[in-house]
Amino acid sequence: MESRRRNWTLRGTYLYLTCLASLVFLVVGAGRTIAVLVDIANPPPSEVPGSVLQPNVAGLSGPLRPPPAVVEAQARLEAERRSEEARGPWRRLAVGLAGVAAALPAYLYGWKLIRREERQGRWPQVEWGVRNLYFYLVSLGALVALLVTVTVLASAVSQVAVPPPSYYPGPLEVHSMMVTEGKQSPSLSEIQARVDSERRRAEAMDRYHRRRSLISSAVSVAVALALYLTHWSRCQRGFSAVAGAASGG
Repeated sequence: MESRRRNWTLRGTYLYLTCLASLVFLVVGAGRTIAVLVDIANPPPSEVPGSVLQPNVAGLSGPLRPPPAVVEAQARLEAERRSEEARGPWRRLAVGLAGVAAALPAYLYGWKLIRREERQGRWPQVEWGVRNLYFYLVSLGALVALLVTVTVLASAVSQVAVPPPSYYPGPLEVHSMMVTEGKQSPSLSEIQARVDSERRRAEAMDRYHRRRSLISSAVSVAVALALYLTHWSRCQRGFSAVAGAASGG
């Protein structure tokens, strides 16, 4: 009967909940990792080259219909984007591995405490007082937030290390815009110059957003870690004091 009662103490409930939360994140991270590894080892079949590399210009006529050189430039751009998109699984792999790396130590640590304190018979020491409940609840919430923000940080790091392709008007779009603006028969060099300008602008904006995401996610991890360590250390001090008093008595 005693072995059943002690699982419902505040500390026992907290440790089992932390193990449960960590296990959920561990399973999700492992599942993502395995799925990405399967995609890397066995990538999906590529599309028909003709349908990929030939932009659709059938609906364009008159001045809006681009010359063949512009169509070829658009095809090269689309091939370049698809080549960059092919690195996407490596970004997803980093997120999955980060989830495993963060959740596994948290689970092992919580389960180690459960086993140790069960053997020592120390479970009934912590009471369900409001103050104790507050510290344990904040510690649990901070731990869950830490596991979440670690995966977000890993995603931000992977976006910086292996950036996805930037999207901007290609030669076909620029040709259409220039004709609409009144530029008759723009040359390929004029079109390419404007495409390069749009590319630099889009890439600069993407770099800004990636840096911003990296900084904000790193700050979130730091805040969650500080909250967890502060409140968990308070839980540990309270538990040690109560356990010590009980041992002395």
